[in-house]
Amino acid sequence: MEMAEVSKCRALLMAKRQEILGIACLREDILIVQSNEQVETVQLAGERELAARNLEREAQILAQVGAALKRIDDGEFGICLGCGEPISPKRLAAVPWAAYCLKCQEMRDVRRAADQAEPKVAARGLSVDGSHQVHGGSLDQCMALPEVRYWARARSSELM
Repeated sequence: MEMAEVSKCRALLMAKRQEILGIACLREDILIVQSNEQVETVQLAGERELAARNLEREAQILAQVGAALKRIDDGEFGICLGCGEPISPKRLAAVPWAAYCLKCQEMRDVRRAADQAEPKVAARGLSVDGSHQVHGGSLDQCMALPEVRYWARARSSELM
């Protein structure tokens, strides 16, 4: 990757870090406020949950930005951590903190979705073993769950 592109990405990463640090006041939004009205209490709880999720997402991005800046300093920026191939300039322009090429990131996302789907399926009293046999319910019950459909699509593409 050329030095001009790396410098541009460094500037974008620094700006993103400043943006995230500037909105750190979101922590105030997760304070528990009591209300006498049940509807307002539910609404405030929902707002707290949303603020907490946003704060968590921003913290994850901040960590990814820091890791990307470290990769720049180490001379490893723009190289996929999964396969070692260069990350496309278009991807880095869109997501300068990207650590993986699009193909490796998609595979990570599929694995993460499958890991999250399996406990949900088990919690419903269903399971899918290594031979893709459904236990504890019918295949229709299992495939009716959106996370299982996603998992099944991911598994079928892995097997091809």
